[in-house]
Amino acid sequence: MIKVGCCGFPISMRECFEKFCLVELQSTFYRVPKLETVSGWRMSAGEDFEFSVKAWQAITHPVTSPTWKKAKMKVDFENRDNYGFFKPTHEVFDAWKRTREICGLLKAKVCLIQCPASFVANEQNVGNMQQFFPRSTEKG
Repeated sequence: MIKVGCCGFPISMRECFEKFCLVELQSTFYRVPKLETVSGWRMSAGEDFEFSVKAWQAITHPVTSPTWKKAKMKVDFENRDNYGFFKPTHEVFDAWKRTREICGLLKAKVCLIQCPASFVANEQNVGNMQQFFPRSTEKG
């Protein structure tokens, strides 16, 4: 089966819901929207409309990544090293929990996890992923 959708909302949300059957949400990568906003998207779309969610960059991208500037978010200086690269930190797992909440509200079947170009398969990053992915399916 082939499904046609769009990435983000290049046209109005209403038009997107009328013309396509799915959308990949880009905005969730940069910052987590309010849950009320997400619920509104789900209610505005038809029951058969599909959402895929791009996971919040706090999981994959260190705060030094240029994408954080686009998010216009401030991170406490003493916690800045706790973000990105699937680090087994409270901040990364909280980011995943919040991403999963969005997926649940949207009934998303797909969550895209985008890594930065600086993410390499070194021992540290592979170890982080080996800790992250088994825990990522845990409830709570």
